[in-house]
Amino acid sequence: MLEMLKKSGISQIIYTGTSQSRKPDILLNLYKEEKFKGSFIAEIKCRKKKYIYNKNQDNDVMSQIQDYNKFEYYNSMGNEPPVSDAIKKIVVIYPKQEGKCKFKDDLYGFSFIQVSPTDLEEKPYGYNELKEEICEFLGDEIVNN
Repeated sequence: MLEMLKKSGISQIIYTGTSQSRKPDILLNLYKEEKFKGSFIAEIKCRKKKYIYNKNQDNDVMSQIQDYNKFEYYNSMGNEPPVSDAIKKIVVIYPKQEGKCKFKDDLYGFSFIQVSPTDLEEKPYGYNELKEEICEFLGDEIVNN
């Protein structure tokens, strides 16, 4: 089972602990036989790439997504302890600009994907890269668990 939550429902199942960050824009939780397997976070930013990522210095976006790795899964319906390694993948999505459509941060492994809308006749720019990231998350969790 795949559960998608937007900001309003996240606090019911994710414990942010000492994290200073806000809630992620999109959170996908994967369950197998009603047991939690992991989470995928998509953070949407409407900024230039230079304000999202700088490999020489952390900025507010990098601090925010690094904090997401501190999130724990909490089952409010059961007596299970929190899962501290709940976040399996984090993707930052931002508007199409110059450069590659997708890149990964070498240190943390976060993915950054450019997107752009299009008409209904063709797939949007960045669609395949985002789909690949989601399928990788689903595949890893389904195959390995």
